Amino acid sequence: MIFVPLALGVALGLAGVIPEKLAPWAGRIAMAGLAVLLFTMGAGIGTDGQLLDNLPVMGTQALILALAAAGGSIVLVWLWERLLSRRGEK
Repeated sequence: MIFVPLALGVALGLAGVIPEKLAPWAGRIAMAGLAVLLFTMGAGIGTDGQLLDNLPVMGTQALILALAAAGGSIVLVWLWERLLSRRGEK
């Protein structure tokens, strides 16, 4: 359900429904929407007492997960680059 607005935006853009003069503003509009989204998420977190009580445990787990994801991505990109560079040498 979360991808429906994205798909709708792509479809409207491809169909030419969105005016060309709006295109240069798309990035700014997206950033404003993202800022509103992050603000509302922060407000929701700040008002949820149970979540705040569990934040130290969840924060540590989230940090470990984020570091593992970033590290795994770096390793996979490094391996992919090595594979591509070897293919280019042949």
